[in-house]
Amino acid sequence: MGKYLNSRDLKIDDEVSEMLRLHGEVDCSNIQIEVRDGEVILIGSVPEAKMKFMVEDLICDYPGVRDVWNLLRIKHNETIFP
Repeated sequence: MGKYLNSRDLKIDDEVSEMLRLHGEVDCSNIQIEVRDGEVILIGSVPEAKMKFMVEDLICDYPGVRDVWNLLRIKHNETIFP
């Protein structure tokens, strides 16, 4: 983390991270979460567009979250066809 978070932001960071880890349809292995004054910033990548927006929707509804900045990129698995 490296940045000072107030107790409310720290709680949001911890609980939102855990929620995503436990969600069966979200690959959060390349998602970084930052929280500043109740605003959640999502950085990283996900394998498909629907997951990008699913993550945002899940976090928007979380108590204490004022806004979500979704900077996630879609990084499709590259498949080589013969």
